[in-house]
Amino acid sequence: MTAAIKPSPNESKLRELIVYISSLSERDDSFGATKLNKLLFRADFIAYAQWGKPLTGVEYFALENGPAPKPMKRLLNLMQEQGEIVIREKDYFGLTQRRVIPLRPPKLNFSVHEMNLLFRLIQRYWGVSGTSMSNESHEFLGWSLAKLEETIPYSVALVGDREPTLDEIRRGLKLQPLAEGSIARNAARKNEGDRRGT
Repeated sequence: MTAAIKPSPNESKLRELIVYISSLSERDDSFGATKLNKLLFRADFIAYAQWGKPLTGVEYFALENGPAPKPMKRLLNLMQEQGEIVIREKDYFGLTQRRVIPLRPPKLNFSVHEMNLLFRLIQRYWGVSGTSMSNESHEFLGWSLAKLEETIPYSVALVGDREPTLDEIRRGLKLQPLAEGSIARNAARKNEGDRRGT
């Protein structure tokens, strides 16, 4: 039996999303634990990029198959022990799929915008395998730069990898002398402070 650790408020939100997403995905044959991880990751990081705040706030880390919530394994075990979910294994095209099946309704206290985001994500990925979602998550900068089991900061959701526009390049070139001057002044102050400290 898992030690009785009270889930944090963020983990409580994650539990409710696990129940909610699993209940809406019961008829999706492609839904399994890997897909659940990727839906949670997408929901939290898209919410952060759009509204400056994730849905759950739990930490995500880099696993071989892409980003996943750090407390996921422990919470799933706890939820099984407390009779909130069961996890059933089934064959899915020759692979073992672990399906989370909710045994209670979710206790939702998310905004309409947050609920719409979740619903759109579930619709968007309906019928898409966890493997395909994992492969797609490997294109996320936060995962590709992280070491195995390293935390992926939410702020990475704000970093894009597109090329700058011509207008952005022109603005950058105009600001370059200002930035170089500022860096030089700060370096000079630091060097002066280092000399005084010796």
